[in-house]
Amino acid sequence: MNLFDIFTHFFAKISKEPALSFGRYSDAYKTDEQHRSLEEATTAFEKADYHNACLRFFDYLQDATENNLFTSLKNNELHFELFQGSKRITGIVTHDFISAQTIMAEAQSLPVSLMRRLLELNFQLRYCRFALQNNSILIKFDTQTQSGPPAKLYFALKELATTADRQDDVLLSEFSTLKPADTEHITHIPDKEKATKYKFFQQWIQNTLAEVRRLDPNIFARGIAYMLLNLAYKIDYLLLPQGTVMDAIERLQTNYFNPDDGAQPVEKNAQMIAAFEKMLIITPQQFNQQLYRTKTTFGITGFTTPAQVVDIIDQLLQDAKEFKRRNQLAIANSVLEYIMQYCMFQFGMPPCIRKTLHLGIRILNSSFFKELDFPVRYYDADANVFDKTAIKRYLRQTITDAQKQYPHFDLNLRHLNYHSPSDFVYTLLVETANCNYTDK
Repeated sequence: MNLFDIFTHFFAKISKEPALSFGRYSDAYKTDEQHRSLEEATTAFEKADYHNACLRFFDYLQDATENNLFTSLKNNELHFELFQGSKRITGIVTHDFISAQTIMAEAQSLPVSLMRRLLELNFQLRYCRFALQNNSILIKFDTQTQSGPPAKLYFALKELATTADRQDDVLLSEFSTLKPADTEHITHIPDKEKATKYKFFQQWIQNTLAEVRRLDPNIFARGIAYMLLNLAYKIDYLLLPQGTVMDAIERLQTNYFNPDDGAQPVEKNAQMIAAFEKMLIITPQQFNQQLYRTKTTFGITGFTTPAQVVDIIDQLLQDAKEFKRRNQLAIANSVLEYIMQYCMFQFGMPPCIRKTLHLGIRILNSSFFKELDFPVRYYDADANVFDKTAIKRYLRQTITDAQKQYPHFDLNLRHLNYHSPSDFVYTLLVETANCNYTDK
């Protein structure tokens, strides 16, 4: 390595990485300050101090890293504005009532099929309702202030926000009479990032389907399922698509794990393959419309304890070992990534586990991160070389941060195997499961 290469290598390590988000937002592990705010909100509500109860409640929802919520006082009314993906939710708190709403779309006309769909969606809601106002389709929530304790407000606003964010793109894609509304807060991503994500979207699907078609669908049904589900979770985590692609991924994995549909594993795999074949015909323009930056207030993954995550890791590592023992390496490697992607998709995990799993995902997808111009190369696939120094620095910082919540957390770096990416990820998962997660 010449002098220029040394300097390039050094400055690449200290340069700032792109400000990109990966995976679904989680609010499962809030700060101590946020939990105190919720306790204060509940106490204030019980004392009929509704104004302060709502202020403390909004402090609980506020995420400084997301800049997701704003409040203001006008004429003794508390106005609030929060963001959930593509939707902006606005509301008012007075002494007598609390209301919130968001505009889903503008309707040029209201065909029967659209009205029937809105009625079906309305039936699924517990706190909110769809409404029409002039040419706008809205979701609304309101309640008397004295009937709106913090717990009720949390679930009502979460239902409103997550339903609107999930359904707006789906409705727009299905009904040509609808047009987007109130989208000025959305930040569009650079063209290069869009092109890179579309390239890997196509590449991952093509490569996985090619690998699956080499396997007997009856003999390897379980292994094929791992490969296809991992593909779905990988697209969701690394590409963060919105709209129809996100909806297709959610339906795909929900259908697979539905025990009541009567379909056999081979049939379910065939359904997933068909879904991915449909995704392959998505044009760059259609795909790019589903890529944008957003702010988020409510996570859609439920709170998950470290013990629950460890149980999943331990169980699935046994499958990875068994496939490797049978020399079915493509499936074994897919299971390793599936473990991490599944946890990211399904669980609201402690930050320390998210960080270790993200490192494993990054190493298995090093080419993707390289094309997105991430300067730190934890693993260089072209040279087949690990940057052990950078990996240890990342994990030591993760350990330091984790010990604020789990004082005895100590991921054993000496046990990490750098022979190959799959060996590294296997040992990383083992050591993650072996950590001490005793609370402070």
